[in-house]
Amino acid sequence: MDGKAVAAIALDTTGSSVVPVGEGLEPLDEYYLWCDHRAHAEAEKSRPRPTRWASKRSNGAAGVYSHEWGFAKLLHWLRHNPEKRKSFVTALEHCDMVAATLSGVTSASQLKRSVCAMGTMDVESQVGRIATGRVSGRSGSAFCRCACQDRRRISDQRSSGGTLIARVGREAGPEPGIPIPVGAFDAHWDAIGSNIREGDVVNVVGTSTCIIAMARRSAAGAGSLRRGPRSVHPDYTGIEAGLSATGDIFDAIARRAQTTVAALSEGLDAYKAGQTGLLRLSWDNGDRTVLVNPELGGVTLGWNLVHTAQDELFAAIEGTAFHTRIILERMAEHGVRVDRVINAGGFRKKTKC
Repeated sequence: MDGKAVAAIALDTTGSSVVPVGEGLEPLDEYYLWCDHRAHAEAEKSRPRPTRWASKRSNGAAGVYSHEWGFAKLLHWLRHNPEKRKSFVTALEHCDMVAATLSGVTSASQLKRSVCAMGTMDVESQVGRIATGRVSGRSGSAFCRCACQDRRRISDQRSSGGTLIARVGREAGPEPGIPIPVGAFDAHWDAIGSNIREGDVVNVVGTSTCIIAMARRSAAGAGSLRRGPRSVHPDYTGIEAGLSATGDIFDAIARRAQTTVAALSEGLDAYKAGQTGLLRLSWDNGDRTVLVNPELGGVTLGWNLVHTAQDELFAAIEGTAFHTRIILERMAEHGVRVDRVINAGGFRKKTKC
């Protein structure tokens, strides 16, 4: 396609994928990718202490902060890179970094930050206050400075994150000056692409699963559900949950059998529910929702000597469906309508069932 026909460049990235930057928005290290679980201890630091109200209203789950979310990853980096802290200016989500790079923004004061991303989800907007008395020393100071950054620059995807600079336009083909809307997480754009409505849940199945819904209102203290006003649709609160591994589990099963998921899934459409006798809990990469525990491991019960890798794959699919049901029930408990499930994502293309 002729680059001059490009009218705008919209951005979606994985998340939370965080990079610490210094002056000029120069990266100080590698990204912490969405699947990075190193920040488990830091997530615990970022959680508010339970209160009587929280325990009564949400079974003790209020204020759960995930090790996969942005500020936990930032705090982990600050605590493990003391020699780089003096150069630290702020931290960016991948979508915000890409928008800044394409539009030539090199100052933190000029940044537009996505309402979908780091620092702007409902629980994350309170992290600076939460951490003030619980994260001490130089790490705590830099952490809180980033957490309490200027909220006036938070924008949803209707806003411009800048315009394409000439250097990038020459290299990539599109005309300089075309708009670059504020970015978002890929699963949230999947939901929009699926024509999501209130009452719909978009089940984005890939290497992991991201489960997206939206509501005019949703109960406070939704535990391990991630809430973000305007994060999916500008007129709704976005609700996000998910599984820490889905396609990655299926791939691992096939890899151990020295085959592919496509080959191993041949004939699975003839299997009946429960016929293998295997019960599988899909915690091979920990649990994102509802337990929020990266240290859990996958469990398979009921093995006998005639079970095959194909049986295990089918049991893993059943386990994924069961885990998804638990999440949908948790959403409903917190006032999120679940009328219809729309399956999306790329992993379906790898299977034959």
